[in-house]
Amino acid sequence: MSYRRVTFEDRIKIKLLVQQGKTKSQIAKIIGKHKSTVGREIERNTGECGYRPKQARRFADHRETQKYRPYKLT
Repeated sequence: MSYRRVTFEDRIKIKLLVQQGKTKSQIAKIIGKHKSTVGREIERNTGECGYRPKQARRFADHRETQKYRPYKLT
Protein backbone atom coordinates (compact mmCIF):
# COMPACT_ATOMS: atom_id res chain seq x y z
CA MET A 1 0.00 0.00 0.00
CA SER A 2 1.39 3.34 -1.00
CA TYR A 3 0.38 6.59 0.65
CA ARG A 4 -2.80 8.08 -0.74
CA ARG A 5 -5.15 10.41 1.06
CA VAL A 6 -8.65 9.33 1.94
CA THR A 7 -10.85 10.56 -0.91
CA PHE A 8 -14.52 11.49 -0.82
CA GLU A 9 -15.33 8.22 -2.60
CA ASP A 10 -13.44 6.32 0.12
CA ARG A 11 -15.43 8.19 2.75
CA ILE A 12 -18.72 7.23 1.12
CA LYS A 13 -17.59 3.58 1.05
CA ILE A 14 -16.60 3.83 4.72
CA LYS A 15 -20.05 5.16 5.62
CA LEU A 16 -21.82 2.34 3.79
CA LEU A 17 -19.57 -0.33 5.27
CA VAL A 18 -19.94 1.05 8.80
CA GLN A 19 -23.72 0.95 8.36
CA GLN A 20 -23.40 -2.69 7.27
CA GLY A 21 -21.56 -3.47 10.50
CA LYS A 22 -18.14 -4.24 8.98
CA THR A 23 -15.05 -4.06 11.18
CA LYS A 24 -12.28 -1.53 10.62
CA SER A 25 -10.02 -4.29 9.31
CA GLN A 26 -12.61 -5.42 6.79
CA ILE A 27 -13.24 -1.85 5.65
CA ALA A 28 -9.49 -1.27 5.27
CA LYS A 29 -9.10 -4.32 3.02
CA ILE A 30 -12.02 -3.24 0.85
CA ILE A 31 -10.85 0.33 0.27
CA GLY A 32 -7.12 -0.49 0.23
CA LYS A 33 -6.02 1.47 3.30
CA HIS A 34 -4.34 0.49 6.54
CA LYS A 35 -6.72 -0.34 9.37
CA SER A 36 -5.30 2.43 11.56
CA THR A 37 -6.05 4.98 8.82
CA VAL A 38 -9.64 3.79 8.70
CA GLY A 39 -9.85 3.84 12.50
CA ARG A 40 -8.56 7.41 12.70
CA GLU A 41 -10.95 8.51 9.96
CA ILE A 42 -13.95 6.99 11.71
CA GLU A 43 -12.90 8.27 15.15
CA ARG A 44 -12.31 11.85 13.94
CA ASN A 45 -15.54 12.14 12.01
CA THR A 46 -18.16 10.25 14.00
CA GLY A 47 -20.60 12.36 15.97
CA GLU A 48 -24.08 11.99 17.36
CA CYS A 49 -25.44 11.23 13.88
CA GLY A 50 -22.78 8.65 13.06
CA TYR A 51 -20.07 8.86 10.40
CA ARG A 52 -20.77 11.64 7.89
CA PRO A 53 -18.60 11.81 4.72
CA LYS A 54 -19.47 15.40 3.73
CA GLN A 55 -18.61 16.68 7.18
CA ALA A 56 -15.44 14.56 7.17
CA ARG A 57 -14.31 16.12 3.89
CA ARG A 58 -15.02 19.61 5.22
CA PHE A 59 -13.00 18.92 8.38
CA ALA A 60 -10.12 17.45 6.35
CA ASP A 61 -10.06 20.48 4.04
CA HIS A 62 -10.00 22.78 7.06
CA ARG A 63 -7.11 20.84 8.65
CA GLU A 64 -5.21 21.04 5.36
CA THR A 65 -5.59 24.83 5.11
CA GLN A 66 -4.53 25.26 8.74
CA LYS A 67 -1.40 23.19 8.18
CA TYR A 68 0.34 25.74 5.96
CA ARG A 69 -0.55 28.95 7.76
CA PRO A 70 2.36 31.28 8.47
CA TYR A 71 3.54 31.37 12.04
CA LYS A 72 3.41 34.63 13.93
CA LEU A 73 6.33 35.12 16.25
CA THR A 74 5.77 37.29 19.28
